[in-house]
Amino acid sequence: MNEGTFEKELRKAQQLEPFLFEMESDPPASEELIQSVEKNLNVQFPLEFREFLKKYGSGEFAYTHLYSLSNDIENNIIEENKILNDKRVVAISDNGAGDYYCYLVKENYCESSIVILDHETGDFDEYYYKNIFEFLYLVGLDNE
Repeated sequence: MNEGTFEKELRKAQQLEPFLFEMESDPPASEELIQSVEKNLNVQFPLEFREFLKKYGSGEFAYTHLYSLSNDIENNIIEENKILNDKRVVAISDNGAGDYYCYLVKENYCESSIVILDHETGDFDEYYYKNIFEFLYLVGLDNE
C-alpha cells in the first residue's frame, strides 16, 4: 500500500469512526527526535516510517499503537527494544498478547517490511506487512 491510498483510507476511517482518533498520541516527530532515537537504537528507519512519524507522530492509532519516540512515555521504542533485546529487529508495536511487530535490521538499516515476532518461540510469522502503511491499514484501521 502506498501513502496516498493509506491517507484516503485514513480519511474515511476518521469520518466513520472519529472516536478512534481521539485517544492520546504523540505529536508529529521532529527530524532531531527521529535521529536521536535512530542513534540510540543504532539503526536507520525506512524512509516511509520517518515520513509517517513526521506527519502523524506515534502512540495510539485507532485499533493499534506505535511505540512512542518520547522517553517520557512508559512504552517508548527505546525501552521496549531494550526489553526485547533482539538485534535482528526493531520493534515498533505489539499485538497486546506478547508478540511484536518489527522491522528486520540488516547492517543497521531497517527494511521496509514489518514482520511479526512470536514472543514464545522467537521465530517470525510467515505473514508480513509490506510497509508501515499496509501495517497501519490492516492492523490499525481494519478491526475485522
